[in-house]
Amino acid sequence: MSDWYYSTDRRQPNGPVDSTTLQRLINSGQLPPQALLWREGLDRWYSPGELGEELAGTAVLEPPPVPVSLAAHTAPASPVASPRPAPAPRRTGLILGLVGLGMLVAMVPMIGIVAAIALPAYQSYSERARTTPVLTALAPLQQQVSAYRQAHGHCPGNDSPGFVAATAYADAAAHIAQVAVVTAVNGNCGLAASLQGLHRDAEKRPAWLWLEHERSTDHWICRSTLRNQQLPARCQQ
Repeated sequence: MSDWYYSTDRRQPNGPVDSTTLQRLINSGQLPPQALLWREGLDRWYSPGELGEELAGTAVLEPPPVPVSLAAHTAPASPVASPRPAPAPRRTGLILGLVGLGMLVAMVPMIGIVAAIALPAYQSYSERARTTPVLTALAPLQQQVSAYRQAHGHCPGNDSPGFVAATAYADAAAHIAQVAVVTAVNGNCGLAASLQGLHRDAEKRPAWLWLEHERSTDHWICRSTLRNQQLPARCQQ
């Protein structure tokens, strides 16, 4: 006696049942004409009308998946479970994208504010960085002037022993065109450096930097025709 499987909805197989039980289900109308039947040895699912009186079979075997339509005749090795509904698409990526977009929109004004603050500061820093080599190049000459004043009691000039002509102190890397060794009207010793490549404004008028030594305090005062934004803090007015 064969074991049969049947399906009334063409989706979920039922069984196994023996031939007698199957015949009783057919006769009682519990299996409608459009129901599908299968047993081991059949190549596909059949309707009761296609099988007629043939209900013989052999050992129990898992039935193939119930075909979706009568046109499908492939018989897999085992029955399939009812299909699960497709999961709803995840919205995590969309949410994260919207959050990221919102943060980006919020950051745009902040970026503008930071740029408005940082850009002028960077420009000022760049201008001061170009002036710093001037002071670095003049530092040894400052020491020489101080030593001369201490040794001789008066300020030196470019023609004094150990000093050279103003143009001989030219230093293109330090933006120095010439350096005059002078005595200020108040008696202080000083250096007057004519600058090249550094200008106060777009008109590119000649710029100067003065270093004056106060003997009473042994302190050097720095002044310049350049703007404060172009000068180190010690030279700003």
